[in-house]
Amino acid sequence: MLRLSKHLYHATNSIKRVTAAVEMLRQAQHDVLFSALLLLLLLFAAAVSPAVAQAPNDNMENRRVLQLEETVVSNTANCTIQLACLNKALTGKQVQYHNDQWFEFVPPQSGRYFVNVSGQQCRRARGVQLIVLAGQPCQPATYRLLSCSSLGNPNDVFVTLQLAKGQPYLLELDGYTGDFCRFEVQISRSPKGIPNTAPLSSSSHVQNGRLVEVGWYLPDTINANFCTLWRRPADGQTSTLVRRLPVARNGYGRPQTNFSVLDTLPTAGKQNVFEYRVTADLPTGPPRLISRHDVGWTPANGLGSRLPVPRYGHPVPDTVHLRLAAYKPGAKLTVELSDALTGRVVHSVELVKKKSFAEQRVLPVRRFFPEAVSAFRIRITDHSTPYSTSGEIINYLL
Repeated sequence: MLRLSKHLYHATNSIKRVTAAVEMLRQAQHDVLFSALLLLLLLFAAAVSPAVAQAPNDNMENRRVLQLEETVVSNTANCTIQLACLNKALTGKQVQYHNDQWFEFVPPQSGRYFVNVSGQQCRRARGVQLIVLAGQPCQPATYRLLSCSSLGNPNDVFVTLQLAKGQPYLLELDGYTGDFCRFEVQISRSPKGIPNTAPLSSSSHVQNGRLVEVGWYLPDTINANFCTLWRRPADGQTSTLVRRLPVARNGYGRPQTNFSVLDTLPTAGKQNVFEYRVTADLPTGPPRLISRHDVGWTPANGLGSRLPVPRYGHPVPDTVHLRLAAYKPGAKLTVELSDALTGRVVHSVELVKKKSFAEQRVLPVRRFFPEAVSAFRIRITDHSTPYSTSGEIINYLL
C-alpha cells in the first residue's frame, strides 16, 4: 500500500511537471509572438515617423569623402553650423548659413568635374545651396572660394568646376534660406539636370489667359543641337519639360537664333507664377542656360486674364514696419521677405519677440532688392505653437 502511494505521488508530480512544461512552452510561444509583433510595430513606427537623424557629416571633422561617380543620399534636417569653420566674408549676404553639412573630394585627375544635386525633397521647395572651397579644413583664413551656388529651387541641377589632381576640396551643402531638404549629391565627369548658371540671353512672352507664347534668342556663338524649354511653378517642386526643339541651319551652316513655343499654363484656383527656363544642348559638354523668364496668371470670373509681368520699374522703400502686436512676447517668429511676383525669397530672419519690440518692427527692404520690383511680400511664421502657424502674409504693391 505504501509502495502504491509512492507511485501515485510520483505520477502526480510527473503530471504537474508535464503541465508546467506545457505552460512554459505556451508562454514561450506567446513571448515569441509578442516579440515578433513588437518588432513589426517598431519597424512600422520607424517607417512613418517624420523624425530624421542628424547627418554624421554635420561637423567638418566628420566630413564625408566623396568618390568619383558615387551618389550619396543625405538630409539637412537637424544639422547645425560650426561658426568656427565658416568664413562669411567669402560669401557675404549671398548665403544664410542654417543647417549645413560637409563633404570632401580629391580629384584623381585635373580637369572639369560636375557636382550633380538631384532628388531634392524640400519642405519649402527652395532647394539647397552649395559652396565649394579649397583650403585647410576648419581654418577659414586658408579658404579660397571656387563656387557659391544658391540653387533656389528643387530641380535636378549641376555646377561646373575646374579642379586640380590630388587637391582636396571641401563642399558645404545647406538648406537655401532656411529650407530643410533630402537630396542626392554626386561628383561626376558627366552633368545631370539643368545648369545652375547665369542666363546667357533673354526671353519674352505674349499671353492670352492661360495660353502663353514664350520666345527666346539663341546667341549664334553657341553651337547647340537642341533648345529645351522647362516650366516650373514658382512655389512648386521640379521643372516639367515643355518642348525640345532642334536647332535648324541654313545652306551656309548658320544656326537658327529665334525660337518660340506655345504653352498652356496649368489650371489653378488662385494667382500663380510660373518660371520658364531655356537650356541649349551642345554636341559636347554640359547644357547651357540661355534664359530664365517668369509668367503670371490669375483667374477672373472663370476666365483666364493677364497678370502684368513687365515689372521692374518701381523702387522699394528703405524699410517697412512689421505688424508684431498680434504675437505674444517670447514668440519664436520667422520673417521672410520675397519678390511677390516670382516667390523668390531674398531674406529670412528668425527672432524672439520682446515685450518692447519697437526695434524689431523695422525690417530693411531695399538692400535685398538690387533691382526695383513691382511688388514684394512679407510672411511671418509663428513657431511657438506645437505646429508652426503662418501669420498674415502682407503684399506690398508698388
